Amino acid sequence: MSTKNSCIEDFAILSKKITNVFPREQAATYYVAPIPKKMSGNKIHEKARGKLVDKQRNLLYMVKKLKSPKTNEIEADESYHQEVIDQEAKDSEIWLRRNTQPQCEVLQHWKQSYLARRNTQFQTIAQFLEQWPILRSPIAPDLINYDFAQVHKVPENFDLQTEFQNLFEAVLTQRKSSLSPADNTILQLLDTDDITSDSRRAIQLYLLASLVPPKGRTKVKKLHWKPSITEAREGVFVHVLTPGDIEQAKKQKINSMYSKGLTVQPYFIIIGPSLNNISQTLVIINQNTYQCNSILEALDFCFKSYIVLDAKYPFQSQHLWYLIQWIVYKYRAATDPKILFINDLVNS
Repeated sequence: MSTKNSCIEDFAILSKKITNVFPREQAATYYVAPIPKKMSGNKIHEKARGKLVDKQRNLLYMVKKLKSPKTNEIEADESYHQEVIDQEAKDSEIWLRRNTQPQCEVLQHWKQSYLARRNTQFQTIAQFLEQWPILRSPIAPDLINYDFAQVHKVPENFDLQTEFQNLFEAVLTQRKSSLSPADNTILQLLDTDDITSDSRRAIQLYLLASLVPPKGRTKVKKLHWKPSITEAREGVFVHVLTPGDIEQAKKQKINSMYSKGLTVQPYFIIIGPSLNNISQTLVIINQNTYQCNSILEALDFCFKSYIVLDAKYPFQSQHLWYLIQWIVYKYRAATDPKILFINDLVNS
């Protein structure tokens, strides 16, 4: 019997033993036999695949690279190694379509399939979620966080709470005189002793829209739309008083954007009888709802989702999102627009 056939038999035996020890595992995750051309549905020979096959290929590649001094052989091996990596990404994508647990394996397959996402262009968030339905699960924030880290390396000492507080204080110092009497009353709530950290962030986010109001207008359905401060604020978050108000708020959001011929982009909902009494926070992405532990966690997940999903900020609140992106996260992309009044804030 040839060595090749021995390996095939070994892979089949090993994959079966793995599933005997771990009943929740699927044998196809570890080994899928090759399919001859004449038996293949697309009339193309399909190579063996799976974790065991990939591991063997990777080890053979490393051995060849260490032994072979010839450049052309090394280049050929590297090309083959890239094929292995691409196949691993595809295998992991398939696994993620079929599984949502255990979490450690979901994270592993998500990391292995990063190249498959990076090399695919999506026109809408819906298309992205259709190909990667695992993002509809509660583990989505962890997955988004991983992909964002591949795009932008956040310093190890980064502290979102500190960075956001610095942003608010800097903007307040420059723009406090622009606040209305009603806004100043809300500002005074920050001085109360019994306010929670979450409520503090809710008030600061609320006031940020007043301190940095939207400028400019856009054409929607042959009409010119100049967003209000409230519309800009609700492009980031919506405040409802009780959990029973959530569905109505979501419908109103959809109807408002639909009437303008626009789509609803990621945003979050904060729930509580008042801004200084917040009890719950939810992120909404393409009608999928995600529970978050705090307002800053919701802000973080929402912002990173825009970057990872390559989604556009809503026109009415793009200046606020870019302010957060540039100052809090210190992240700039080549495609970022020039917003002069925001640049003035960033550079001051």
